[in-house]
Amino acid sequence: MADFWFLSLALLVLALMFVFVPALVFVRKQGSLKNDAGESINESRQRQNVLIFKERLAELDAELVLKKHTAETYEQLKAELEAALLIDVESELSSQEALQGKSGLGVGNLVVVACSALLVVVVSFGGYFKWGSYDDVIQVTNMHFDDQEVQQARSAAEQGDMSSLLEQLYSKLQQSPDNIEGWTLLARSAMNTEHYQFAIEAYNQIIRILNAAGENTASVYGLLAQAYYYQNEGSISSDVQNSLDQAFKQNPDEVNSLGLMAIDAYSHDDFSNAITYWKRILLASPDHPSRVSIETGIERAQAALGLPPESNAPEQANNAGSVEAAITVEVSISPAILEKVSADDIVFVFASPASKTGPAMPLAASRHKVKDLPVTVVLNDQSAMGPMAKLSQVKRANVVARISRSGQAIAQKGDFEGRQSSVDVYANESIQIQIIDAL
Repeated sequence: MADFWFLSLALLVLALMFVFVPALVFVRKQGSLKNDAGESINESRQRQNVLIFKERLAELDAELVLKKHTAETYEQLKAELEAALLIDVESELSSQEALQGKSGLGVGNLVVVACSALLVVVVSFGGYFKWGSYDDVIQVTNMHFDDQEVQQARSAAEQGDMSSLLEQLYSKLQQSPDNIEGWTLLARSAMNTEHYQFAIEAYNQIIRILNAAGENTASVYGLLAQAYYYQNEGSISSDVQNSLDQAFKQNPDEVNSLGLMAIDAYSHDDFSNAITYWKRILLASPDHPSRVSIETGIERAQAALGLPPESNAPEQANNAGSVEAAITVEVSISPAILEKVSADDIVFVFASPASKTGPAMPLAASRHKVKDLPVTVVLNDQSAMGPMAKLSQVKRANVVARISRSGQAIAQKGDFEGRQSSVDVYANESIQIQIIDAL
């Protein structure tokens, strides 16, 4: 936060300069004009007084010659004339000094400048705290990892200790409880690694934040029901049912909840209801990212009931039932990048949906070290990161090989990667990726 306040104060000083600098320039200019004008007037008056003095003195001299005054009277009148000239000069000097004294920053001007400065401060800070992103600044600051925390995370990642990583992220989020992006990351990571208690806490926090913003929480309740369901080893507990009730209350066709109901029905050989739930998902979301898997599940449920498969089932679904979704990846590293990394740096190889409608989480992943390169990796459903996202759920995927300097799966500045886009997951082809780019 020190950086934020230092920067804000620097900007405030810059803003105040727009008030004080013009005021000072104006005062100096006005003072200079008044002084010049005063000096000009005084010089003119002095010349006039001297001229009058000389004229009057000449008259006295003439009158003395004409014997209109005695010598004694002449000296007296001359002395009076010189005294009058001296008094006029002193009076003009006093008025000039008074004029110069008034050329500074007067009380009225000082009040105007002070009010302007105060207005700049109030408007700047008041406007920022009302329309700015101070809360986001606090969240980013609270989520900052120091060197010791980064080292702890790297060590936990190298040992494959996901519990420590999730615990560390959870502790940070306690300091920034309204960071919805952080809670979402924790929820997805916890679901992918089957640490369901963390996912439950994260989804509850997301629901709290969305409720405060007046937003719909049906889909999050559906995900919360899934977390409770898998934590309870595949049975519908009271927590699962309550979450489902909340989701269906807001949206009767909430797809996460319907998917859970379908899976539970299928696992209990209730194939008829499983088909009903799956068809409701396809009706509510025709472009559902798991459409292929859903249609395959419908076909298997129909087969279990002795029903013929529907004629409009897509060709890809049939392919999915007979051909394994798999991508063989040959990963190598360019010599230039090899010089910049350590032999023990972590290498993540993963596949994610090629289309934006696919699951947000990676579909399959594999973890290695730089010293293992070059390496050949097979990505398939066996390398899926969780039960809700598998390679067989999509037709095409983007494949990435990334060297993580921090040991974390999330891309960060300083990482290196190579990638290949839109790979057919059912072609069973081998692709080559060389790590050549820096993030």
